[in-house]
Amino acid sequence: MLTLGVLISLFVINGLLDYFWGYGNTYAELRAVLLQAMEQDDSWLPMYEAAYARREFPDKGIYEVVFFENGIKFQYPPISLLPYIGLIKFGFDLPAIIKISYAVSFVAMLAIAFCGYKIAVVLLDKYGCKGLLSTRGRLGIFILSLLAIFTFHPIYIAQYLGQVQVIIDLLVCLAFLAWLSERKHLSGIMIATAALIKPTLILVFLWAMIRKEKACFVGMVVVFIPAGILSLAVFGFEEHLDYLRVLSYIGTHGEAFWPNQSMNGLLNRLLGGDNPGSFDANSYSGYNLYVYAGTMISTVCFILFGLFYNRPKSSNNVASALDLATMVLLSVMATPTAWTHHYGVLWPILVMAIMVSILLMLKGKNQYAVTGFTLLCIGYFFISNYFSFTDNPAYYAPPVNLILSHFLYGGFITLFALLLLRRAASGGLAGDVSRS
Repeated sequence: MLTLGVLISLFVINGLLDYFWGYGNTYAELRAVLLQAMEQDDSWLPMYEAAYARREFPDKGIYEVVFFENGIKFQYPPISLLPYIGLIKFGFDLPAIIKISYAVSFVAMLAIAFCGYKIAVVLLDKYGCKGLLSTRGRLGIFILSLLAIFTFHPIYIAQYLGQVQVIIDLLVCLAFLAWLSERKHLSGIMIATAALIKPTLILVFLWAMIRKEKACFVGMVVVFIPAGILSLAVFGFEEHLDYLRVLSYIGTHGEAFWPNQSMNGLLNRLLGGDNPGSFDANSYSGYNLYVYAGTMISTVCFILFGLFYNRPKSSNNVASALDLATMVLLSVMATPTAWTHHYGVLWPILVMAIMVSILLMLKGKNQYAVTGFTLLCIGYFFISNYFSFTDNPAYYAPPVNLILSHFLYGGFITLFALLLLRRAASGGLAGDVSRS
């Protein structure tokens, strides 16, 4: 509770600095989210346009019309359109669909906060400390979890922008809660469902196969097989080939705009000629051989590292959950376009990892736990805050624009902390704290 309180307080301080000496965006965006006064449609409009194109141009193809002809950045798999196709068929227009989407994602934010609370309680139980938690303590953890959701930039900015990412964040939260509750099949179902919107999470499927996590693997198969059959039946094979063309195009070009917190974004800002402070809603950065090569090399390295590096010696759920967390984090960092809101999937990872590090420190000052805890707090701070002073033309030119990638740096710091905690958490669980 103290740790979350400090991190939330740092957000408040950063927001005050932004309010008085910056652009004032931090509190303005948060206020819009709390009052449901958003005017953005970052995901909702492209999804509507794609669903509408499916009905109006059935012979031309969704991606051909929306992405390649109209320049609308629709980047989701065909099956993700089914809810919107249904809403359009029932007569809902764009304003009504956007309102429904915002309401669903706001409820998802509240559910994410509850998942954070439940993860904390489950971990206390695993380490033999659940009996020490009073009713007031439970309420305190839940309130802090709720406050943290509305001060964690990747999540509240996703809601502000009108991003389906909030739904993905909830599914990932449920996956980690299920994993820690020893329901790995359900965890696989949640991650596979998220992968239907965010295909990079398919890497977890490979991870589960390599790690021999049979329950998770089966849970993902239970989703992927019927979803694949349904998607092919509704949209056809050609539409899926077009989607691969879209992914290839994005990977070849990427984005220099500073919220792209990937290696591609960092390299585009260093080596490309585009303005990091400007977002073009209808085009991507120009092709650069060095940026493309660096992007591909880093992507392959991230993926291979997540899949094959140092499987935890212990088979306990906490160690394996931290291993899963490493793969989920790397699936974000490996993409050519990892926007700030994509780091929202780290919320349950950070809560779980911070909680584990504290519980391990209670056992005795394990050096891995202490170092991991320190790094997690630093990583959380870098990822959960928008530093308005960096969004300034003074920092747009290379190499000074390296300062713009603090979310990516937070990801690297969190990655190193997870590796340390995986080692520290390989010991026993229940009762260890009480015996010490």
